Amino acid sequence: MTIAFQSPAKSQSVAEILVQASDILNQQLPMRIDQDTQWDSTFVGPGQVMNYNYTLLNYSVAELDSNQFTREFRPFVTQALCEEPSSQIFRDNNVAFGVNVYDNNHSLVSRIDVSPKECK
Repeated sequence: MTIAFQSPAKSQSVAEILVQASDILNQQLPMRIDQDTQWDSTFVGPGQVMNYNYTLLNYSVAELDSNQFTREFRPFVTQALCEEPSSQIFRDNNVAFGVNVYDNNHSLVSRIDVSPKECK
């Protein structure tokens, strides 16, 4: 799902626009991504961070290697922020992405943070 953002108006801060975007996204969530993954919600903060919460529907943290999962999933988060045209507004306004991935018991599997400074 992509939401187009415009550059912040002078009367609106980046944080205010992020909160509005999060509210719009959350109205359409939860959303099934594939047979194993559900996009649950978004939230903003701390600071200029757009956070995304996902659940692995068919896995428990005990069945997964959290470090390996993070290593394998991080490039997808980095690509989403650094390469997707729809994420340009985030890069331009120094907005980071945070992704929380939970298991089917809502235990944290992985937390991935990517800053626009990591984009090449």
